[in-house]
Amino acid sequence: MKNVLVFPCDTDEALEINRALGPMRQFQLFGAGAQSDDRGALVYANYIGELDDTLPLFIRDLERVVDEYQIDFIFPASQAAMRTLSRYEAIHSAVVAAPDYRACLIADNPDDLFREIDSMSLEENEAAAVPTSAFKYRIHCFTDHARVLKYVGILDYSNESEIALVIPDVVQRSLGNYAKAINERLHTRGAWSFAVGLNSERIWHLDDLRFGISPEMAVHRNKNVNLAALSLFDRMGHAIEVKESPIVLSLKSDFAANRYRCHYEYDVVYVDLDDTIIIHNQINPMMIAFLYQCRNQGKKIHLITKHAYQLDETLEKFRLTAIFDSVIWLERADEKYKHMAPHKAIFIDDAYLERKQVAERLGIPALDVTAVEGLLDWRL
Repeated sequence: MKNVLVFPCDTDEALEINRALGPMRQFQLFGAGAQSDDRGALVYANYIGELDDTLPLFIRDLERVVDEYQIDFIFPASQAAMRTLSRYEAIHSAVVAAPDYRACLIADNPDDLFREIDSMSLEENEAAAVPTSAFKYRIHCFTDHARVLKYVGILDYSNESEIALVIPDVVQRSLGNYAKAINERLHTRGAWSFAVGLNSERIWHLDDLRFGISPEMAVHRNKNVNLAALSLFDRMGHAIEVKESPIVLSLKSDFAANRYRCHYEYDVVYVDLDDTIIIHNQINPMMIAFLYQCRNQGKKIHLITKHAYQLDETLEKFRLTAIFDSVIWLERADEKYKHMAPHKAIFIDDAYLERKQVAERLGIPALDVTAVEGLLDWRL
């Protein structure tokens, strides 16, 4: 398990990092605030206190925190913190999850570098295909350690009341090329994003450029692309492979409490136990809320697990004996997809290889535990 310090932990970015990494067994989160009345203390169980990044002794204080709490990664959670901490590849033993410092400076004043990019226009035949109402997009990207652009996700902000993910192919292709052009000119790594608009001459203009996690990335997380986790896995030496869920979502955006509409019909849920329903020897409250929602809606719930201990005792201990329609208990070497029926089903598991195999073999949505938020229906 890696210890991750999120600073400052009082931002909307820090809230998304908490939601993205908090339920994962690979990480333990620590939060440090930038102000004394820090709201991050209400979100981060391991809340360290206030760190003032405006003081000359900030780095020394940060070094003390890194040593005291054995921090492995520092995750900047604001553009100001990203800019400050990007000067350092590491603070003592803690790796800083930030891009090259020069790239952060460019983000503050990108005019010179992006003069060529900012004049990119749609081809004449493409321009006619773009809806006239579509003019404002935010593009979220992920670049790995080798500067390979591994993911481009586009959100449509043309409708102020609802963020859409269904993007015309012509726009996806054009903005994908735009993202590649930016990626080629920057020494970036991890998650980053930029906003563009389409002017009256059918030319994209760059509105802003950001590094790190932004609150809107919750949408991609709920489509199985956890950009915060990918940013750390890349720095842990893992090869990055992105497989987006086919589930279509739209977001009603209040970043204190995101609300989604799930445009995917399913009647059956296959769900793992360890590090999915039970995390850190506790029930995962969001997962259990989702499972009871499924019961209320008449959906079938099948537990499919390779639990290493006495399963009956574990289910009894956590009061889980009555919630499942069936329990499928497998040997470690068994393959879960062989015990699943794909018709109108989804699969939820923390293990990437299990999800990949189910998605490829059965063609059904295979979701990480952090993507369950997008399936919750809060309506009463």
